[in-house]
Formats: sequence, C-alpha cells, structure tokens
Amino acid sequence: VNSSCFRACSDNFVDTLSTMLSENTFPPSTILFRKSDIAKTLYLISSGRAELLLVDEDDDDAPLDDVVEEGNAIAPIPFFFGLRQTCAARTVAAQLCRTFSLERESFRRLVKLYPSEEDNISHNLLDVDVDHDGASETGGASTVASSKTGSEGSDGGKSAVDDASDSSH
Repeated sequence: VNSSCFRACSDNFVDTLSTMLSENTFPPSTILFRKSDIAKTLYLISSGRAELLLVDEDDDDAPLDDVVEEGNAIAPIPFFFGLRQTCAARTVAAQLCRTFSLERESFRRLVKLYPSEEDNISHNLLDVDVDHDGASETGGASTVASSKTGSEGSDGGKSAVDDASDSSH
C-alpha cells in the first residue's frame, strides 16, 4: 500500500490494512461511483487510471476534473470522513484498471485497532490537498478542516470519522 493517504502510518497498521483489501479489475469506461453516492469503498489504483468527472455522465465527453494515476487513491476524503462523493469516477477508455478496494466497515474496525493512525491519515489528506492546490482528487480541504475542527472540541471523544458519519444521516 503506497498511497500518500497512509504515509507515516505504522508498519503494523499497513500490514493489517493489506489483509482487508480486495483486488478488482475493471474494464475501460466503467463507472466506479457517481456524484452524491455515499462513499462506502476506497479504491487504490494498482495499474491503470481513473477519471474524476464533474457531472454524472456516461458519455466520453463528460467534463473532466482530474485523472487519478497508478499508486493513488480515488477521492479519499469522502471515504475517510463518511461523506457523499463530490464527483463521479470512471476508468479511462481503452485501458483496464486494477484496484485494491477497502470497505468502510473494514476501515472502521481497523481504526478501532489503531486509533492514532486516524490522525496520520487526516494529516496526510490535508497535506495532499494543499500540495495539489485543492484538486478534487482528495475531495477538498475545507471538508476535512470542518470535519477535523468538529472533532477537536468537547464532543465526548468522538473521532472525525464518527462526527462526519453522524452528520451525514
């Protein structure tokens, strides 16, 4: 697992995470998720590329927001903070896309085993977003900042993941 989302996470965390991943191969032009879907799956690209679309269109002329390359996560912020997708994603035309996927419930179990890693991931997402000048590949820094701010007050010990998922119901 080489995604920047997990930079500085412990080896034990990454090893445990690796056992929770499922490998998938998608044909060209496959829609992975649509704008406004609840983010239940994180896709990590191991080969191929995916396009982030500004609108939910299946045609090849849909306006592109970004292209996610091998080694990166597709729109990780909505996944990690229990939000709705801010864009649609599809595999590029004329190329297979192989991913490793992580389900939301598996991630929640993992964070219970390694609670300190959630802060590492949040920090990594903010850094990635700043490095890419707010590219939607990460889902936007303002989303993380507002979720993170809510978790640092007197909230009874809830994490940013719990806060975001509570507010999305």
